[in-house]
Amino acid sequence: MEKLEEKLRDWLEKQGYPLEMQVAAAFQKQGFRVMQSEYYEDPESKGMREIDVVASRQQKVGNYYVRLTFAIECKQSKEKPWVLFAGQQRLPGPARVVQRAASEGGTKLLFELYKNKELHQLSLLSLGELAAYGMTQAFTTGHDVTYTASTAVEKAAHSIAVSCDKHAMYRGSFCEIVFPVIVVDGLLFKAALQEDGTIGLASVAAGTLVSRNRFGGPPFSIIRVIGQSEIESFAETADRDTRELLAHCSRAIEGWQSKKTGGKEVNKLSDATGSARGERPPGLH
Repeated sequence: MEKLEEKLRDWLEKQGYPLEMQVAAAFQKQGFRVMQSEYYEDPESKGMREIDVVASRQQKVGNYYVRLTFAIECKQSKEKPWVLFAGQQRLPGPARVVQRAASEGGTKLLFELYKNKELHQLSLLSLGELAAYGMTQAFTTGHDVTYTASTAVEKAAHSIAVSCDKHAMYRGSFCEIVFPVIVVDGLLFKAALQEDGTIGLASVAAGTLVSRNRFGGPPFSIIRVIGQSEIESFAETADRDTRELLAHCSRAIEGWQSKKTGGKEVNKLSDATGSARGERPPGLH
């Protein structure tokens, strides 16, 4: 029986289940509502897919609900490091705020929040020390695990964000913003071109992938990639930043509700902010 348990434990670790449990526990510790092995609708195939961990925090403000969610994909890669390719690509503060997976109400709320420069400094809305334009798994020439992971988490974030818009009773009054995250149980490296034309490598604890959005929403997709050692600190930062962001969301919505249009209170986000989905969001500079 002991040998069987050892084999079973070894198999579970290789499949990445302990990593998912560790991530879920870290967010639960910070008071998030956590779902494991959650399903979402693939925006391309329309079939149901599974995302490893979904952690969210919700707050009701007047007639509106604001929910900040983390869609998290966990990957085991102890023997094959992940390499993030650093470039000169940068997103200015306003773009880092608005270019997020969000519901219709969430998008309009982001277009109000980006005007507040204080929010540009939040870790949750920054690119960190490493902004990457691409990534790959080292020592492999076959299936691109990093592409699969980024695609899955990008699809999950988009699907979760727009799911409430499919219900008439929630559309416009439910503001959901989703942050895609990949957690890797393995080493992460930064690769950058040096002045002499060689590739410089450096071990990193985390990075941010900025790439073209392939599945609807804003032009760019922002995905945080972190190593296992950063799970606890990332969850702690997420706790702090989501509380602050929710406070700013509350003030913005309270401002909308206090406005009067023709003697009537503004009850729809579209009345207060305009058609945000029709605007061109701040982009690369």
